[in-house]
Amino acid sequence: MSAKKTPLLKKLTPMTRAFITAYIEDLEHNATRAAITAGFSKKTAQEQSSRLLKNPIVKEEIERRLKAIEVKADVTVADVISELRKIGFVDIRNAYGELGGMLPINKMPEDVAHAIAGVDTEELFQGAGQDRERIGDTVKLRLHSKVAALELIGRHLKMFTDKVQVDFADGVFDRLERARENAKQAR
Repeated sequence: MSAKKTPLLKKLTPMTRAFITAYIEDLEHNATRAAITAGFSKKTAQEQSSRLLKNPIVKEEIERRLKAIEVKADVTVADVISELRKIGFVDIRNAYGELGGMLPINKMPEDVAHAIAGVDTEELFQGAGQDRERIGDTVKLRLHSKVAALELIGRHLKMFTDKVQVDFADGVFDRLERARENAKQAR
């Protein structure tokens, strides 16, 4: 996605602009991976990405681009979460009527219908040759993966974390660098 150069965006370095693009294009919005993609070293990518995400110009540009993507796609985060919720929390019992038979697709509740990935139908016959008689159908519903839907919702809600995110106060890295310089001079 190419970004129009807003006046604020012109103030950013090419690597910072590349970071913003990589961050937007990363489906999980993994800032460290975006920093590496933008050309920052692997050693400092996490630190750089954390610093960049705190920059008000960077934050504003990311929000602007994400909003533009939502508008263009006519899909919001709420829409996606709503669909994932239908899949993740579907109750298959709602696909069946009071007598235990499967409801016709057009009679199923909307949340069940949204969770269906496909329908496999097989005709059943009895007998052979010209005496063969159709006696019914076997219908199998294939549902989207509940686990995958719940995992995506959980990741969106940041429920599953493999690493601890530490936010440092603004300027802490500058103060550390000055302390290192002072220590070198004191030797």
